[in-house]
Amino acid sequence: MDPDKNKKSNKIILILLVISLVLLLNPVCAEKNESSPLIADHSPDNDQLNISLYLEQSGGNEAINSYKDRINEILDSDNRLETDYAKEENQSVNLSATDTAEEYTDRYTVRFFSNIYFILILFISAWIVFLAHIAGKESSERYIYNKKPFLTAFLIPAYTIQGLYLFFITITMTSGLGLEEIGGTGPLENFFLSWIYLSLSLGYIYMAYSIIEKKNGIFVWYLTMILTLILLSATLIIIYPDSELQIYTTVAAGITSLLINTSYFAMIKRYPSFNPNDTIITGFSDKKYSEYFSDKNLIKDQNTKLSSFPDILKERYMQDEFVGRGGMAKVFKVKRRKDGRTVALKIPIYLDEKTGINLFREMNIWKDLDHKNIIHVFDLNILPVPFVEIEYFKDSLAGMKKPADEKESAAIISGIAEGLSYAHKRGIVHRDIKPQNILLTRDNIPKIADWGLGKHILENTETGTMAFSLHYAAPEQVLPKKFGRCDRRTDIFQLSALYYELITGHLPFSGDGIGEFTAAIIAEVPKPPSYYNPELKKYDAFILKGLEKYPDNRYSSAEEFISSLKVIAESREEMTED
Repeated sequence: MDPDKNKKSNKIILILLVISLVLLLNPVCAEKNESSPLIADHSPDNDQLNISLYLEQSGGNEAINSYKDRINEILDSDNRLETDYAKEENQSVNLSATDTAEEYTDRYTVRFFSNIYFILILFISAWIVFLAHIAGKESSERYIYNKKPFLTAFLIPAYTIQGLYLFFITITMTSGLGLEEIGGTGPLENFFLSWIYLSLSLGYIYMAYSIIEKKNGIFVWYLTMILTLILLSATLIIIYPDSELQIYTTVAAGITSLLINTSYFAMIKRYPSFNPNDTIITGFSDKKYSEYFSDKNLIKDQNTKLSSFPDILKERYMQDEFVGRGGMAKVFKVKRRKDGRTVALKIPIYLDEKTGINLFREMNIWKDLDHKNIIHVFDLNILPVPFVEIEYFKDSLAGMKKPADEKESAAIISGIAEGLSYAHKRGIVHRDIKPQNILLTRDNIPKIADWGLGKHILENTETGTMAFSLHYAAPEQVLPKKFGRCDRRTDIFQLSALYYELITGHLPFSGDGIGEFTAAIIAEVPKPPSYYNPELKKYDAFILKGLEKYPDNRYSSAEEFISSLKVIAESREEMTED
């Protein structure tokens, strides 16, 4: 905290303590002032002495004796009165002490039950606000925020002040209540008004929090609106104010609350036909999607670039952490709010219409792939921000030390091939097999990621590259006119290039710049793996067949690739036993 602010607050506290001390000492000073030494001493003894001197000087002895007798009688009478007064005073003190003890007992009883009563109402009110939050959670996701800095700056303090004000009002209202209300014999309107005030207080504080966190508390907003109207009506009708000033004050306070609540609705926008919880979004034609995607409140520029984790997704996810990016998308590690599971979100870097349409088409293919060696898609959404929610794994083949162990490499490549075989049987081709797209579990089980996200999204990338990695590209990808169109054998070529790098630590092709690298892919024959390690000779024919220039000369399917790899693995085991 700022030291200056600390000093200032300390001064304020010191001033308050001094004022409190003065107020406490003031009654003591007043009592002392009652016995001021400036007041003359007029005691009976002094008066008697002065009169006796006067009579002696005047020479009247008989008058003196008579006066003395009279004075003695008066003094005896005063002594008897003082004794009676002391007795009565003692009795009064005893009665007062008894009354005070009973008064303190009653006061603490009232305070105890008032606290219990307040806690009971607080629990009921908090539970109702919580239920409104849970009930409206799904509906809230149909709304997106319109950025309104002025309204945000106004509504946060407005809701907070309203909430705190009503909270303290409730404390004041319930300070003398409790025993009869808990027993059910007290007036019903006391409980009714206390509950409304406290529910409104918690609702307003929740609304301030929701604006700060960019949450859409729609049902809580409805609750505060309804309770405000009920409170306004109840105050004016059921508990009629005593004066016109109270009526005007109540109406003004109610209208102010309604205006603040109405202002909140200007900050959000509803998309009725969009349900973000659906795994697959049906009924979207390109034309209909284009109409939503071009909304100025959603994306102002058709070439809008993703700079950070979108605020609109924080309603569903928390603890967002940027973990990487490719040419087409950024990847964030997040936790789902609904169950706390850690997942990965892939969000296109460019939030334009073409990207969204292609994402929608291709991810509908990916979400149907259910295989142990393929990353599972949990969710797919287009609006308000296109993204894919997938399994999260920390490690990938890109981070594995190369060259890797032969047996471990064979198991990983076999797993990838099985995943490709599963997809190929369903008519789906990956076309971008590379280390970054092969994620690894803790047991080093490979899982293929990025199905289709970069396959058709060819424009508006940062570098202008095509939707595949050149280091692992097949000849038909860089020169389709000569080598034909891409098919499942394209994946076989890329898998063979990946296996080559995994066991040798080198890429099958090399070159300075795109031109030389592309020329090597088209024309050069890669060195056999045994060039780097003679013990890899058994892999030479197998891998080089997978790297053939023309697709017809490669393995015709992933199944054939797997069968050939098993033969090599079995021969390696036989050689080990010998």
